[in-house]
Amino acid sequence: MSAVALPRADRPLVSVVMVTFGGWALTRRALEALAEHTALPFEVVIVDNPTPEDVAARLRQELTGAEVLENDRNEGFGPAATRGAERARGELVLFLNTDTLVEPGWLEPLVGTLRSAPRAGAVVPMFLNEDGTVQEAGGLLFEDASTLMYGYGQPLTDPAYRFRRTVDYGSAACLLLRRAEFLEAGAFDPAFVPAYCEDVDLQLRLRERGRHTVYEPRSSVVHIRFGSSGLDERAAAGLVEKHEAILRERWGHILAERPPRPEAGVPEQAHRVLEARDAEAVIRVLVVAPSAPNDLLEALLERHPSGRITLLATGSPPDVDRLGGMGVECAGPLEDADSWLRSRRFHYTAVLAVAEDPDESLRAALDEHQAQAPILRCAGADEADAALIRVGVLSERLAGAPEGID
Repeated sequence: MSAVALPRADRPLVSVVMVTFGGWALTRRALEALAEHTALPFEVVIVDNPTPEDVAARLRQELTGAEVLENDRNEGFGPAATRGAERARGELVLFLNTDTLVEPGWLEPLVGTLRSAPRAGAVVPMFLNEDGTVQEAGGLLFEDASTLMYGYGQPLTDPAYRFRRTVDYGSAACLLLRRAEFLEAGAFDPAFVPAYCEDVDLQLRLRERGRHTVYEPRSSVVHIRFGSSGLDERAAAGLVEKHEAILRERWGHILAERPPRPEAGVPEQAHRVLEARDAEAVIRVLVVAPSAPNDLLEALLERHPSGRITLLATGSPPDVDRLGGMGVECAGPLEDADSWLRSRRFHYTAVLAVAEDPDESLRAALDEHQAQAPILRCAGADEADAALIRVGVLSERLAGAPEGID
C-alpha cells in the first residue's frame, strides 16, 4: 500500500493537530482526505497515545510529511492535543479528530471567519453524519451543563442550519483557534481526561476572555462519532456525565442563565432548543418581506450584531448561502407558516413588515404565536430602528450602536 504523503510547509499558516488512540483504518482515511482537500499551507502534528494496535508504527511506515510525537502512556485527548499545539509552528492551530473526513474547500471559510468576525476566538464547521445529514450545527448548552448537537439528523439543506452565528461551543473534533490564545487560555484542562467536555470548558474560558466561538456552515466535515476515542456510546455517556459535574462546579454562574434542557419527545418543550440557540441574542427580529430586503438586512446585522435576524420570505426564495454567510437566518416561502411560528412561539422581540402587510393567515399566526412581538411597518434601517424605539423594544442609546459579535 502506498504511503499517504502530506505537504510539509516551510511556513505553515495552520497546524493540524491529531491525537491517535488506535483506529488506524479511520486515521488513514482522515489523513488521505486531509491531503486531498486542503489547499492552504499547513502542517500536521500527530500525537500518539499508545495501544496494542501500535498506530505509531503504522504512521512511520505509511505516512510522510507529518511530525509524529509518541507518548509513553495514554495521556487522554486533552493533554496529548495540548502537547501537539505546543510543538506546532503555525499561527493557527486546528484540532482534528482521526474519525473525521474533511471535504473540498473546508479550511478557507474557517480561517476567513476567525480572521474577520469581531472577537471570534474559535471557529467550527458543520459536522455531518456519514449519511449526509447534519450531526452538529453548533453545540447548545443548558442549565444542568448538558449539551445538545443542534440539528442532529436533519437535512443539511434546511436553512435553519446554514447561517453563521455565535454558538455556545463547538466540538473539538474540528476546532480552529489562534495558537497563542489557546495556550494563553490554559489549553485543554487535564481534569477532563481521558475525554469529553474539555472543549466546552476551554470555550467558556475563551468567552471569559472576550472571545467567542463561531459556527461556519460554509465548511463541512464528516464525523464518525466515537471512532477516535476507542469507547462505545455507553462508556462515553458515563464520562460525559462525570465531566458535566465539573462544568457545573466551575461554570454555575454561566449555567444559571441558560434555559432548561427540553425533555425528549415532548413537543411542547421543543421551543427550548431555539431558546438555547438564541439565548444571548439582545434582540430577535423577524423580517417579513416578499423578497430579501438586502440593504435592510445588512444594516440590521451591522447595527445589532449580537441580535438574531431572521428573514421570512413570503414570495421569492432567498439566497440562503449568501445571506447565511452574512449571518441572516432564512425561511420561506412556507406552506404552513402557522406550524413554523408555533415551533418558535414567543421567540421574537419584534416583527418588521417590509413592502406590504402580512396576509390574513400569516397575521393570524403571528398574533397567536408571537403575540409579544409588535408588528412594525418599515422600509429601511433608520425607519426600523425608529419603530423599535417607539414601541420600547430598542433604547435610543442602542440604536445604531454595535452590541457585540454576530
